[in-house]
Amino acid sequence: MSLKHTLLGLLILEPQTGYDLYKRVEQLTFLLESATLRRIYPTLKHLAEDGLVEYEVEPQDGKPDRKVYSITDQGEAVFLLWLREPAEEDPSSINPLFAKLFFYGMLDLEIVRKRLQDSLAFRREQRQELLALQVRGPREAYRDIVDPARVGKMWQFMVDYVRLKTDTQIEWLESVLEQLGRDIQ
Repeated sequence: MSLKHTLLGLLILEPQTGYDLYKRVEQLTFLLESATLRRIYPTLKHLAEDGLVEYEVEPQDGKPDRKVYSITDQGEAVFLLWLREPAEEDPSSINPLFAKLFFYGMLDLEIVRKRLQDSLAFRREQRQELLALQVRGPREAYRDIVDPARVGKMWQFMVDYVRLKTDTQIEWLESVLEQLGRDIQ
């Protein structure tokens, strides 16, 4: 997820200063992209130049003026278009989906179901590829420091980890889809 989309999504929820946005992103780093103030302010400047956000300057006594940013209609359209697209799948992480899931409450439930089903299908396919994977270590020792059997075993441990992680992601997605069908309308 790009910082641009994170900021646009947070600004749909409410107008905020750059510092407010920084604090919110900092709280949600496990879901959203991590960012420093040095990245947030230039991104906000570009978003304003592109007409996706606007700001009002609020004077403060004894402090620098505050810029309170809000999303424009164009910014909202850009964000919602991005949100409706499938998450960029990353076999090593579920974070791209999490980043979108955080904002999925803004979408029609059928679109949310479709995106989650897409992600579930991706992970099921990934799991099949992992099950078919034949792990082999090097064929012979290299410079007397490589034990081929041990290298193969270590590689197998890594594949087992990814399989377990993928299985957990599949279980979680199945549970979310079940709950959406049952509890959320």
